[in-house]
Amino acid sequence: MTTKVRLIDIANATGVSVSAVSKALKDSPELPQATKERILAAANRLGYHPNFTARSLRLGRSNLLGVLIPDITNPYYASILKGIESTARVLGLTTIITITNEDPTIESDALSAFLSVPVDGILSVPIHLNNYVGIKIPLVLLSRFPFLSDFSYNSDTIPEVDFNYVLSDDYKGQYLATKHLLECGIQDIYLILSQACCEKVSGMKSAIRLSGHQKALRDFGIPFDPQKIFYEATDNQSSFDIVDMLFQKANPPFGLSLVNDASCAGAISALNKHNLKIPEDVQIIGYDDIELSQFLYPSLTTIHSAKQSIGEHGVSLISNMISRDNPPKSKVHTVFDPYLVVRQSTHNFQD
Repeated sequence: MTTKVRLIDIANATGVSVSAVSKALKDSPELPQATKERILAAANRLGYHPNFTARSLRLGRSNLLGVLIPDITNPYYASILKGIESTARVLGLTTIITITNEDPTIESDALSAFLSVPVDGILSVPIHLNNYVGIKIPLVLLSRFPFLSDFSYNSDTIPEVDFNYVLSDDYKGQYLATKHLLECGIQDIYLILSQACCEKVSGMKSAIRLSGHQKALRDFGIPFDPQKIFYEATDNQSSFDIVDMLFQKANPPFGLSLVNDASCAGAISALNKHNLKIPEDVQIIGYDDIELSQFLYPSLTTIHSAKQSIGEHGVSLISNMISRDNPPKSKVHTVFDPYLVVRQSTHNFQD
């Protein structure tokens, strides 16, 4: 069993007082530099680790951020996490990361754990907004939030609480995706999303995407057909299964607009199974513009949405909130604009 090294142990090893050891560990200017270096060298040699809890109580800050991410295997969320980590390091903050796997119970338990540490602030891609009601420390929600004030989600799970959030405009992003397919001469468009249930914020995000899709159809005078909307595309297998089934009802040429780029490989594989050519028979557009999208064959037309910048901005925002003695009472809402990236998987044959 390892014995915890105390300040008095370092003092005995260096022949100085406990007070001098304490000052050296705080890099106090009251001690000569040579003395501080000798004390610090002894502390390292003995394997001294500071009492984190006591230090946090003394300073009133832990410099810890709690981070909740649904899935780090998804390149989109991995990019957000990369932005969080890189910015946190620059600002001298350390992150404690929990992967929620879209489970609201894991989310609730992690929030309780963060508050008991305690962390200075929380960054989260949320699952259930009600889990965040009543949190008093700085909190910023990332990527997901039902920010369309005039949009009805048919759900009683949206608390009447204003939150800080940083996200990309998914309404505009899906509008651009559907509009692009329509401008390419495709009127038979199938939209493949993830969660359908609006009790979870991911389902609310799908509802926002669906609303943008419907707006584009209206602008082009195309009737909306709910039979052309599919959900639960959570990975390549599920997107493969959906598109494989579509072959029984869809006649080329038609268009596919998918929930994200990461699920497009499964969709393309299903199209190849049925010898459908891209973009001649089927035009396909992804979402997020992850690195993979340009290396698929054919290269994937997609919607570029904020990823790493969401994480970076979220950390900067929460750092400002933590460092201020009187944080602003009004909430901060940051919405990044997406844009279209045209590659080989779509083509306007009328050009």
